[in-house]
Amino acid sequence: MAVMLRLFGEPFVERDGERLSIPFRKAEAVLFYVALEGPASRERLKFLFWGDKDEPQAASSLRNALYL
Repeated sequence: MAVMLRLFGEPFVERDGERLSIPFRKAEAVLFYVALEGPASRERLKFLFWGDKDEPQAASSLRNALYL
């Protein structure tokens, strides 16, 4: 299985030459962030992407993004 991330222009993800559809921009952003920065804690990701939400909402949003 080959995975390719394109970050310039219109960013997208390909797996084995087929473009994947990631339904939410923040889910896609989490994937790109971790690919570029390496391992990140859940606390860091919640703060970066859902810092405007309270803890339970941020945790729920991160769970949904990781599930996707």
